[in-house]
Amino acid sequence: MFVCGSLGNEGELHELFKAVFALYVDDDSLKERLTTRTTNDWGKQPHELEQTLRHHHNVYDRYRQLGDFVVDATQSPEKVVEVILAKVGVQ
Repeated sequence: MFVCGSLGNEGELHELFKAVFALYVDDDSLKERLTTRTTNDWGKQPHELEQTLRHHHNVYDRYRQLGDFVVDATQSPEKVVEVILAKVGVQ
C-alpha cells in the first residue's frame, strides 16, 4: 500500500512505514507549478511563494537526514513511479 501526502505530524508516523519518499523539484520548477496552476491560488502572492520556497529547502534536508528517498519529480510521472517501485523491490 502506498500513502501519499504530507502531514504536520509525519515525524510521529515515520516508523510505521517501510519506506518514505519525498518528491522533489528544483526551485524554478516549483515556482512554475505554483504560479501556473488553476486548482489553488496558494503561492501566487510573493510572500506565499517566499514562504513555500523556504519550507521547500528545509523539508528536503530533513528527509535526507532521516534516510528517506528523495525522488526527482521533474521526471515524467511514469519514471517517478518506476524509481519508487524499484526502491521497494517491485518491478
